[in-house]
Amino acid sequence: MTRFAVILALCAPLAVESCYCYRAVTIERTHGLYRTDAAGVPVRAARFRLPVGKVLAREGSLSPSAFINNRAVDLALQGRYGEAEILFREVLAEDARDAAALNNLGVICEAGGDRDGAFKMYIEACRIEPDNAAFRKNFQSFADYRDGKE
Repeated sequence: MTRFAVILALCAPLAVESCYCYRAVTIERTHGLYRTDAAGVPVRAARFRLPVGKVLAREGSLSPSAFINNRAVDLALQGRYGEAEILFREVLAEDARDAAALNNLGVICEAGGDRDGAFKMYIEACRIEPDNAAFRKNFQSFADYRDGKE
């Protein structure tokens, strides 16, 4: 029984830290339709916005950074992306390897049109937690869009 208690005590922080609760959010992406002119140069013919589903991660830990992350998720769900970004960056200033904050900041960057920033955040979150299906889904749905012109 003592061994079990020791193992549980050692593993409990890992279990709590890796526990996420996911929240769906819809962001809009700007896309463009192009045609070629007489010289064969691509010219934008139309520009439109499409809604895209993304996932934000709330952390199940009781740590101060988890509290800040979860508050930022609440702000993002209200559409207050600027405030959420500040809080996600605060979490990353404390722990640059916080995969949930990286993923969440990627969503915020993508919503704001910062493709390079979103790519960096998504790829780092997936590097830290390669088995996290939600983080991979956010990254995969973004990868094709990143290479577009708009």
